[in-house]
Amino acid sequence: MPAPVKPDLRPYFDKVWYLATYGQGKRHIRWRPWAYYCRRGWRKKHSPRQLFDTAWYLERNPDVRAAEFEPLQHYVTYGWREGRQPHPLFDPSWYVAQYADVAAAGIEPLLHYLTEGWREGRSPHPQFNAAGYLATHAELTAEVEPLAHFLEHECRLVGADQRSRVAAAARYAGTAAAKPPALSGPTSRGDLRAIAIYLPQFHRVKENDEWWGEGFTEWTNVRRGRPMYKGHHQPHVPHLDIGHYDLDDESVLERQAAMARRHGIHGFCFYHYWFDGRRILEKPVERLLASGRPDFPFCVCWANENWTRTWDGLEKQVLLAQRHSPESDERFLRDLLPTLRDPRYIHVEGRPLLAVYRPGLLGEPAATADRWRRLAEQEGLPGLYLACFHSFDRTDPRSYGFDAAIQFPPLQTPTTNMADTGLDGVDPKFQGSVLDYREAMCHALARPAEPYPLFRGLMPSWDNTARRMERATVWANSSPELYGRWLRGTIDQMQREQPPERQLVFINAWNEWAEGAHLEPDTRHGYRYLEETAAALLPGPMAVEREPATPASVPPARHAAVWDQRRARLRLLFGGEPEHDQLFAGSHGFLTDHVAALAGLTATGHELLLDQGRPAYQIAGRRMALNSPADLAAAWQGARGDAARPFAFVVLQYNQPEVTARCLESLQRLDGAGRPVHVVVVDNGSEPAAVARSRELFSSTAGVTLICTQENLGFARGNNVGYRHARDILGAEFIAVINNDTVIDDIQFIARCTGTFAVCPYSVLGPDIVTPDGRRENPWNDHVYDAAEWQSLTELFTRQRAAWEAGGPAEFRRVGQRTPEAEGLREAVLQGAAYVLSPVFLADREAVFDERTFLYGEEFLLAVDCLLSGHLTLYAPTIKILHEEGVSTATVPERRKIQYGYDAVIETAGWCRARLERHDAAVRGECVPVDSPEIPVLTADGRRHVLVDLLFSQPGPHGGGEYSKAVFRDLVASAAARGDVQVWAAIDPAQFIDDWVWQICRDLAVNVVAVTSFAEITNLVNAGIFHSFFAPAIVVYTGYEYMSRVGGELGFVAGPTKVVGTLLDVRDLELASDWERIATARRDAGCTAEQRLSAAAWQAERKRQQTLAVDLADMYRGICCHPALDTLVTISDYSAASIRRRVGVDRSIEVLFAPSKDRPEPEAVPLPGIEPGRDEIALCVNAGRLEKNAASAVAAFDRLCSEPGFAAEHPRLKLLLVGIASLADIGLARVAHPERFIPLPHLPAAQLENLYREARFLLYPSFNEGFGYPPLEAMAHGTPSVVADNTSIPEVCGAAAVGCDPFDVSGIAAAIQTVLDAPPAAPELRRQLATVAARQRSDLAQLIDILCCRSVAAATPDTVPQSRAA
Repeated sequence: MPAPVKPDLRPYFDKVWYLATYGQGKRHIRWRPWAYYCRRGWRKKHSPRQLFDTAWYLERNPDVRAAEFEPLQHYVTYGWREGRQPHPLFDPSWYVAQYADVAAAGIEPLLHYLTEGWREGRSPHPQFNAAGYLATHAELTAEVEPLAHFLEHECRLVGADQRSRVAAAARYAGTAAAKPPALSGPTSRGDLRAIAIYLPQFHRVKENDEWWGEGFTEWTNVRRGRPMYKGHHQPHVPHLDIGHYDLDDESVLERQAAMARRHGIHGFCFYHYWFDGRRILEKPVERLLASGRPDFPFCVCWANENWTRTWDGLEKQVLLAQRHSPESDERFLRDLLPTLRDPRYIHVEGRPLLAVYRPGLLGEPAATADRWRRLAEQEGLPGLYLACFHSFDRTDPRSYGFDAAIQFPPLQTPTTNMADTGLDGVDPKFQGSVLDYREAMCHALARPAEPYPLFRGLMPSWDNTARRMERATVWANSSPELYGRWLRGTIDQMQREQPPERQLVFINAWNEWAEGAHLEPDTRHGYRYLEETAAALLPGPMAVEREPATPASVPPARHAAVWDQRRARLRLLFGGEPEHDQLFAGSHGFLTDHVAALAGLTATGHELLLDQGRPAYQIAGRRMALNSPADLAAAWQGARGDAARPFAFVVLQYNQPEVTARCLESLQRLDGAGRPVHVVVVDNGSEPAAVARSRELFSSTAGVTLICTQENLGFARGNNVGYRHARDILGAEFIAVINNDTVIDDIQFIARCTGTFAVCPYSVLGPDIVTPDGRRENPWNDHVYDAAEWQSLTELFTRQRAAWEAGGPAEFRRVGQRTPEAEGLREAVLQGAAYVLSPVFLADREAVFDERTFLYGEEFLLAVDCLLSGHLTLYAPTIKILHEEGVSTATVPERRKIQYGYDAVIETAGWCRARLERHDAAVRGECVPVDSPEIPVLTADGRRHVLVDLLFSQPGPHGGGEYSKAVFRDLVASAAARGDVQVWAAIDPAQFIDDWVWQICRDLAVNVVAVTSFAEITNLVNAGIFHSFFAPAIVVYTGYEYMSRVGGELGFVAGPTKVVGTLLDVRDLELASDWERIATARRDAGCTAEQRLSAAAWQAERKRQQTLAVDLADMYRGICCHPALDTLVTISDYSAASIRRRVGVDRSIEVLFAPSKDRPEPEAVPLPGIEPGRDEIALCVNAGRLEKNAASAVAAFDRLCSEPGFAAEHPRLKLLLVGIASLADIGLARVAHPERFIPLPHLPAAQLENLYREARFLLYPSFNEGFGYPPLEAMAHGTPSVVADNTSIPEVCGAAAVGCDPFDVSGIAAAIQTVLDAPPAAPELRRQLATVAARQRSDLAQLIDILCCRSVAAATPDTVPQSRAA
């Protein structure tokens, strides 16, 4: 076969680029680039042009490298046909598949792209859309090749590594050529518009030349900045991409606009300098108006103060003075008319926006505003929208006749001068202020909404040292991340407070370089402030993306239920749906290995989410992809911060201090890899002489802490003592738990452990444990056994133990397989002589080992626990440790050790089997019988176990239960996310409970205990096998039935189980105590039953209610004072006060708002007696319950309808009463206007939701409430409420409802009139709803933490630890 013809490679060679890249120092000699490349250059891995990366091609193609084939020639001759890429961002196979004409012509794809393709708008790679890149870089001409420009300008910012290049290019990925969007189009989030304040003082003007010297611009100030104290960042230097630009160059403003739009900025607000007819710094806006470029929204702010030499507008050394008068101010507006007419000019509510920096300086601001508006309308404008900066005052803009105010930090921000409290290295001449940026951010975000329109503002940073030098004001501690957080908070404020057309945010500033307030990039932060801006304002691509990870292997079938549950946890963590299971089983299957690590991230404030269907995390506005274990490790690194926290070793000894000393000698030689190194020696109840010798050897050793126990706690408990001390007292980030008969010779041991975590964030790492005779003890088994294998192991060891006890040799054969040479085994059973525990494990676990074991078997329990909780165990054969096997237990008699070994394996294998079988059964939805002997075994595994009563939520005499289900739902979600708690639910399987409850139990492996009575639950609690128990209605455990039976005593006994019980209220006690007052109100409302009571009958009923009140108070007192009730919870401050006052107890009560309820979608249906489109409705809910006071509501409404004025104004307003069939159900025989009342016996939740939406108002004058959901449900739809001004309602509704005395019909009628004439404003309803919702979330999280016993106990050291700098 003839050899292929050598291709012509010259068209691929870019001489200009090659000279610029490799020709430094050679231009003065006779150097021929092409000849040099062919002879020597490619061997030095020189690239012939940007789009052929020689080094990368050789690295990706080792066969070419081995053959020493010139790479460009190889690619052109063979490579492109074989699908080999010449560059990470040029894919020849994709290019040919994408463009059929290229494929048909048989043209080499790279040459086609270089000569024709890019000019035709073709893309070189699926991760780089050429048209999309050009669309976002409007400054580029048609002669610029987009990929080359990207590689030259943007890759230089992200670094040279290939992953960074592809990640950066992915921002421009797309499938279609996008038409460049107009710069004036909407760019920001929703309707919100972010406007950056723009200083035009970056070009020469004659005034500045005169005042400050020839050639002065703002850059003159900027360059002279210098640090005033240690760590002070000055001067601010612009990024090379922008340089010290000159606004006399018209293209500068166009590039700025393109950059701003690309990062989500809607427009610029130019400072406008006009002094009684004299303009200054006007050129940029004049050019913008004359040229029509850039097509970018803008407005102006009149800087109407004096121009002074001190740059502060005060009356010192005035250079240009303002002279306000009616005539001058009118001339100002006439001069501005061409600007206001420009089609790009920003409008608010249809009117051009004009901002004034200090309206208080206008002679008569309100009169001036009125003249301006009239003049604007006379000139054909739709008026003016006037806004004042809150600069030197914070006046209500309406007092000036203005429409809105603009928040303008840092002005009007109270804070403390840190220069007065001590700064390092302060310049002795410095007399200025150093303030805290974080305080400014917190102050702004805490500022409540104003009664007038306020456009929120913020600053990226602020430091006017360049202008004021020793008298400067510096806002220290600013950062792009804090700015991003401030911006997101500001956006949320605006979207809550203002309608869409008034959602403007002002950023101070785009380019105030001399005040250190600039979004434009600099050499310190690069583009980070702009990137934070884009992350907050723009939907779409993540801030940084990385290449997708290689798809993980399919999890083994032996633990299918475990992997199903892990994927369910991932859905919960990422907010995904069942269809995302394919993602978690495919391209991002590695995440199933790291569920605990992901859960730990959420506890550090990271938000997990799916961004365009791909897993990502977000912290402080920075969004990052999770495409590999290394990405997850990087997230953990960010959560831990930059400080290198200690690496600790825990060494357990028993009677052998000299053996321990050899171990410690090896640890002292280790390189700490920049970390402090601590050693915790736990003496486990040794003999007194050994303890004394230990003190002699270790107490004075730097970096060593000796803890002496009073007894032999066993291997598990003894190591847990050391672990807790290292974690909680020493603050270790990594902990290695090693036997005292181990030696570590590898001085890089610590670096290898932490380095492995950086690429694969394990929870537990097992090193290669080597014995003196060369045996390798890890792993014990390559995988965690399934239930059947644990049973096989149990049977095998039982036989081996029987044979040994009969006189045979001791054998310890095992089932399964072990591969010591295997790299990166996951979910293996690791041998217990050495474990390295990572930050993921430490953040979650208060102990390492299950303390049911004394010696041996702990590794089995740890392996199963990690498997079920999502903690990754990793075998790392490259990390080695020497183990003198048996020395640590040499003082234990041999026969006793053998007995321990057999017994421990048999017992712990049985526990492991039981736990896995129960897990699989829970996933299948199988219940545990209440008397099952496995419950005590399963709850003794060292984890926290929480039992929740859901029987109360099921049908029966107790009734109700939405509260308990809401708590249960979030408890299970929290336990699944954190992985630190096993939830148990007490349910009667024969009774109804919502399908979603069963589903969540199956998905997240909740153990359901089958019960039929509260007595059975009481017995479970009294067994003391659970850590805590939640009774959502503790009163039912007395035998109580609502409004029909008074209960006796609680049946619980004080024990190890923490009982948390809720008293929602003591409503029946209150109703009985207040019977006479309530009955009087009902009688006055026209209720026939109360009207017909004789005096004797009245007194008899009054006495009966008093007796009932005494009995109820006794019952509640018994509950509150019961010794078994650890935590008493109620759902409002009112309920807590009522319990103390009416029951007469003075105990601690946790007041935790009732959680929010799930809300259905409103469903509209025809209603009897209501004519759609004509009739209006008011709503009264739960009308059939006496305490809701529907009778008084009807009486008040009926009375109003009898008033001619009301009847004429509201002729078709009707009151819907939900929960009754007729007015007789609430005791009313007749009313004057029966046509105004519509009883509705029952409505589905979705239909009731629609009534909340459609009603003019909710009428809810309840006699008694423990919390009060209905007004909140009405608020959610913007519907106001008339509510009782007693019990819990005021604390729930605040000022967002009209209050009334529920015992006064006239007062209720007056409140109805008020809510119709002057209802609470919609913003007030939204604010109150948001306030209550925030507390509901916070209180529910607090209740869950109480139930989960989430607290950390610390060990007490025998000596004060001394750290050793590694």
